[in-house]
Amino acid sequence: MKTYPRLVATIATCLFLASVSRASAQDERVRAHVPFAFTVGQTTLPSGTYEVKRVHAQTNVIMVRDALHSVILMADTGDRGELDPATRLEFHRYADSYFLRGVVFEGTLDLALPETAVERLAAEQRRAQSATGPETVAIVAQRQ
Repeated sequence: MKTYPRLVATIATCLFLASVSRASAQDERVRAHVPFAFTVGQTTLPSGTYEVKRVHAQTNVIMVRDALHSVILMADTGDRGELDPATRLEFHRYADSYFLRGVVFEGTLDLALPETAVERLAAEQRRAQSATGPETVAIVAQRQ
C-alpha cells in the first residue's frame, strides 16, 4: 500500500520537471530578419528571416535556420559580466562580409560563436587595409 503514493508522487514530479524543461527550451528561441547574406561556421546563408534556437538538452549547441537552410554549430557561453536585456544576433562585418558571432537571449543566455578561418582571413585583409578591427552589427530579434 505504501508503494502507490510513492509512485503517484514520482510520476507527478516527473511530469512537473518535463513541463519546466519544455518551457525553458521555448524561451531560448529567437527570430530575426537579417537584411544581408552572412556566414555561420563554414556556411554562407542568404538574407531572410531566421530562427535561432538551442538544440534541445544541449546548452552550447545552436541551430540557425530559415525555410530552406539549416546550420547546427557549437557556441561558447559569453562572459560580459551582466546579462544583456536585449535579444539580438551579433555579426562582425569586414567590408561586405558578415559573420554571425553571437546570440543574446534576453536576460538568460549569451552565446559566442567561434571565429572561423574564413573570418580570420577577412580580418587580416581588413587590418592590412586599415588599422581598425571588425565592425560589430547587431540585429534585434524577437523571442518566441
